[in-house]
Amino acid sequence: MKSVEDIPVERRLFAQNFRRARVTRKLSQADVSRSIGLDKSYISDIERCIANPTLDVMARLAGAVHTELCELVCSTTTHRSSNHD
Repeated sequence: MKSVEDIPVERRLFAQNFRRARVTRKLSQADVSRSIGLDKSYISDIERCIANPTLDVMARLAGAVHTELCELVCSTTTHRSSNHD
């Protein structure tokens, strides 16, 4: 298994933010899996950074927790400036 340092920060951030959004909305992994047709164990693997979801899957997961995808992959502390000098 990869160490935490080997997992891209964006994947860790997505996993943390997705889980937070799911729990905040009082949705179980089973609720999410039923709503978008993915296996519950895959949802668990994503939240634990074991699985590396595609962009399409990430968008479906965001929709399942009624959140914009950009809110799950970005945080106010990790936003990169769009101004390139």
